[in-house]
Amino acid sequence: MSHLATALKTNILLESGTNELEVLIFRIGEQRYGVNVAKVREVLEICPVTQTPTNHHAVEGIIQVRNRAIILLNLERYLKPHLTEMPRNSNDIILLLEFNDELLAFRVSAIERIFRISWNKVEPVPAMETLEAPVTSVIRLGGDLVLMLDFEKIAVVANIGNRANEVDKDFDENLEYVADEERIKKLRNFPLVFADDSPTFRMMLHDELTEAGYTNLT
Repeated sequence: MSHLATALKTNILLESGTNELEVLIFRIGEQRYGVNVAKVREVLEICPVTQTPTNHHAVEGIIQVRNRAIILLNLERYLKPHLTEMPRNSNDIILLLEFNDELLAFRVSAIERIFRISWNKVEPVPAMETLEAPVTSVIRLGGDLVLMLDFEKIAVVANIGNRANEVDKDFDENLEYVADEERIKKLRNFPLVFADDSPTFRMMLHDELTEAGYTNLT
């Protein structure tokens, strides 16, 4: 844990052109998963959980991190919805992630370490009709295949994130600055290219842009 804490505190940014990314590898049971270090805010020991009413089976409740109330999601319960009980272990770890200016906490079994990985070891998820897991890509790490989880999708499905609402807000605020109808028409026909590593957020962006009237999308 000390090595991991040191690595997170240094907040090293990869130099442009290195064609590498840093990935934090963690486990849920014996299965290994990964998350981009850029999304990792902190790694914490299990702390008291306050149960709250929720609409999703994997949400445990809320935890307090330095006077902030943060939603805690049991990642094993999310990935294995057939489980009848909420998996909990006193040795579990809390993975505190930040994306889109929002903090969310995820219970995992263990943390391994941070790996610096070349992008040529990252592959898209094979097309499978039965694959419903929130996975953005697959990493070849040694002799293993490690799944990179789509935490944006997890947050949206579990209804614990505000990213979709913030997208709506951003578009509404931007359009307020354009008063002339002709300018709005030209703006909406202007070629727009959008990108994100999350298929869920790409779909959300496409839907929001289309609903706002933008037609020339890539």
